Amino acid sequence: MEEKAGFSQTNLESPHGIRLAFGSPELEEKFQRQYFDRHWNQNRVAICFGLVLFALFGFVDWVVGGDHWQTILLIRLGIVLPLLMILLAAFFVRNISERYMPQMTFLALLISGSAIVVMNTLLPDEFQNLHFTGLLVTMIVGLAFFRTDFRWPAAAAAITFILYLLVTWKIHPLPFPLVLASFHLFVTAFLGMLYICWSLELKERQAFLMAQRLRELAHTDELTALANRRAFINHFHAEWRRALRYHNILALLLIDLDHLKWINDTYGHHAGDKALQQLAKILAGYACRPGDIAARLGGDEFVLLQYGAELARVKKMAANLAKKTAVLLVPDSNREICLTTSIGLVTAIPTQSMTPELLLKMADEALYEAKQSGRARAVHKHLQEPVRHQATLV
Repeated sequence: MEEKAGFSQTNLESPHGIRLAFGSPELEEKFQRQYFDRHWNQNRVAICFGLVLFALFGFVDWVVGGDHWQTILLIRLGIVLPLLMILLAAFFVRNISERYMPQMTFLALLISGSAIVVMNTLLPDEFQNLHFTGLLVTMIVGLAFFRTDFRWPAAAAAITFILYLLVTWKIHPLPFPLVLASFHLFVTAFLGMLYICWSLELKERQAFLMAQRLRELAHTDELTALANRRAFINHFHAEWRRALRYHNILALLLIDLDHLKWINDTYGHHAGDKALQQLAKILAGYACRPGDIAARLGGDEFVLLQYGAELARVKKMAANLAKKTAVLLVPDSNREICLTTSIGLVTAIPTQSMTPELLLKMADEALYEAKQSGRARAVHKHLQEPVRHQATLV
């Protein structure tokens, strides 16, 4: 089904610090779904790549581990790797991954980073701080490869580095120049990767927003903000198929604003535009349920489609809408004009022998009859078979 347009509030804002977010919760949810779909495969590759690197560093443990090489390998391959493999399995389950991707990324980086800090303390003196390289690699993999809410991998990297500083100060003191150099390298890389991640997400959000706006322009009438003809036809065919499947009734109202030419000639096109916008606002209020749509087909012609409408209710609505649509206050004047409409209403439960085009044709015929009968009225046709229909004045 075609979605109703309306992204006037789709501005970027930062309500939670550096976090990027759209002003519209619905748009933010839509972006997050698309963002996950685009990067799910990339995130799975990232976790696999990180696990391979983590396991390959076991060769370094064996070469430089000294008396503690077996303990280091036990930590890496016997404890941490199995935990990461469990997380890897979760990354491949879509429902879990879609819901908990940032948190799982946080855990994977925190577990691997903390293990590297512990293993670093077990290295011989001549290889002090050698595993700090692994800490940098973990951070870069976490921030650069995982395309998720970057605050979670950033938090894991920051906590791990704080743990590293505490260990090198209290438990396994290292020379101050070495710690200072490590601090400088980590902070520089950390801030650089944060900026890159933030910039990449910002660009994705801007591209997404542009696509939404282009889609809105392609499917929205500029003057009234209702769906345009193209959007209505797409939506109508989708709802027709749904009604055919579930044997539900469709109500199609083809609506003309009466005397628009007279309003334009007498009070100017600005007044005519205001009249069209006022009618559009009223019709949009009637298209509030799933499956409903209000659209401007062009000029003074509008259409309203209601899915699963009650026959008595929709006939009463059409009659009331036709007789007194709204009161227009003419711009730059105290003059009020009572707006009325002519309506062709067709109701039908779709069958295989009918088509959406037939319903539109019958609505057009009913609208013509309403105009010929004096305007400000609705003519109803109930379509049971493609060649049998009955017209009644509502």
